[in-house]
Amino acid sequence: MSIMDPSTSKISLAYLGPEGTYGHQAAQVFLPALSEDVDVELIPCPTISDVYHHPSDYLVLPVQNTLAGSVTETADCLLSPLASGRENGKVEVGGIKGGNPGPSRPRIIGSTDLEIAHCLVVRRGVNMDDIKWVRSHEQALTQSTIFLHTHLPFATLHPWRSTASAALSLLQLSPEDPPGDGAALCSKAVLTLYPQLELLYEGTQAGNDNFTRFLLLSRHPDRPSICPIPTSNFFACRDSMTLSTLAQNSKLKAVHARPAPVEESSERYPTWYLVEVDSSTIYSSLDRKREDTVKLGTC
Repeated sequence: MSIMDPSTSKISLAYLGPEGTYGHQAAQVFLPALSEDVDVELIPCPTISDVYHHPSDYLVLPVQNTLAGSVTETADCLLSPLASGRENGKVEVGGIKGGNPGPSRPRIIGSTDLEIAHCLVVRRGVNMDDIKWVRSHEQALTQSTIFLHTHLPFATLHPWRSTASAALSLLQLSPEDPPGDGAALCSKAVLTLYPQLELLYEGTQAGNDNFTRFLLLSRHPDRPSICPIPTSNFFACRDSMTLSTLAQNSKLKAVHARPAPVEESSERYPTWYLVEVDSSTIYSSLDRKREDTVKLGTC
């Protein structure tokens, strides 16, 4: 079922690019719910923050992984509305500026779980013994820690903006790159896009039960959840008191804690919370602290 206005002829969907990332694959999973009788323009963005701030109709963001836990940049983006209106949006959380990003603050309207299988890829002709460094998104590096320590114990690790951009960078080396031959961790789909790359090892993640949850966000305030029966509500909470209220009155599904701006609290370690609760939560319990809570959406 499409959630678009029938009069709409084209919509846009931003994701962490370039083509071939897991975010690109997640975007394609969401397409059937968005593209009935309309054209969808997929827009790759270089970072998660760029996705969140892009004025596209819809956004795809990774939020958590079974092996590496929370995707911190996404959590920071989703918590940034707590800083809205403070010093004209100059307050930052985790490096993310507050205020309304784009035409309207995006709302969570859907989610999907994507199975993750990382591959070690190199430029053709490079062997395992030649590899001096490995780059990928920090989540992929974390999920592949055991493999890297076992097979490439002396290789230096370099976090990159995304898995596919790390692979593409192997074909665009510059004098600023580390010396020696390098490798990247990415999806096998990248190999079909760049035939100059070669697969050395498939399945570098620790175990086969590796999934990343991706959220679909909409900038249109009247768009309903794409989930036939929504089961989760998401909140941004400014303090532990509000988190405690949620815990007492609902079933908590997930809590992602992130450092808050120091000026937001007298505490030494101020913390904001991205909270997922069962959709049966009774919101009246939050009335007294409404200013400390932002509902982020339902899926």
